[in-house]
Amino acid sequence: MPITPSDIKWYKSLTVADAAANGGRMSNVQSPSGIKNNILPDITLAERNAGMTRYRKMFIKVANGENIALANARVFLQLPTPGEDSVTFFPGTQRDTQAAITGSERLYGGGRLNANVAAGAVTVAVLTEGAALNCIRSGDTIRITDKSGVSAAGNEEFRIATEVTYAGDIATLTLDAPLDHGYTSAAGMVASVYLAGDVETAVSSPQATSAAGGVSGAIAGDSVGTVEQDWTLTFTSATAFNIVGDTAGNIGSGNVGGTTSPINPAFPGRPYFSIPAGFFTGTFAAGDTVTFTTSPAAIPLWYRQIVPAGASAISGNRVIVGLDGESA
Repeated sequence: MPITPSDIKWYKSLTVADAAANGGRMSNVQSPSGIKNNILPDITLAERNAGMTRYRKMFIKVANGENIALANARVFLQLPTPGEDSVTFFPGTQRDTQAAITGSERLYGGGRLNANVAAGAVTVAVLTEGAALNCIRSGDTIRITDKSGVSAAGNEEFRIATEVTYAGDIATLTLDAPLDHGYTSAAGMVASVYLAGDVETAVSSPQATSAAGGVSGAIAGDSVGTVEQDWTLTFTSATAFNIVGDTAGNIGSGNVGGTTSPINPAFPGRPYFSIPAGFFTGTFAAGDTVTFTTSPAAIPLWYRQIVPAGASAISGNRVIVGLDGESA
């Protein structure tokens, strides 16, 4: 079966806090779409008065039961916040924390059309959330839409912004091709697009430390069960080995004579990885090791929220980030 919207799931990072350790690896805690405070907490009176910057790390996981990759994934801001704050995003890594953020990251975001545009137009004006954010740049893939939600009815199209100039917070974009549809300033949204590539599990090349044993072939990941982990297989005899993850700990054992697929208890029936029969070659001895690293089928993203000092209170503040792609 192809990838469906139900296969796309947002997960929180292991650490969620306003601190240097914020972020890190993907947790098993899913963040359901459309639920209040599922990513960002409410802004307090003190935060509005003083102003603040907050970061939250999320993972967009492609949890397809048949291990189908999401090809040519594109991430974009569907809807900016209606409040005086701004929320942008930038790509992270599978393990980085807030301590690694420098403030010079390439931000992705967007805004509303500043004026109506007709079908055939090759320039559009966008009211951004601030020219200083520089979220739309020359050479960017951009998305223009009048949809109220990512999967709602309406029009959308992708273009390349061959030139972007700013006058205050208004960005004027020159497009590489005319628009197929017209859009109104009341409904039209424009956003820069993060091209995330193909989203699938990854397993590093296994390394054997042994006088006479070796490995041949590849270890397979699982789109549901695979996590970010450094694994060590330590042989207890010529044929048996224990399996230890750098944070998962000891998860069981295996044998060179068959397939080894240790189950991730957070996702019953789904393995952390699968080692095929015939993978081990030569002769191993007690104390020998095989090491490798697995990475999940997930896009790590950082959200950055900036609240200017003296911002007004607003009820129902929200931001929507969307994902687009094809079943590989």
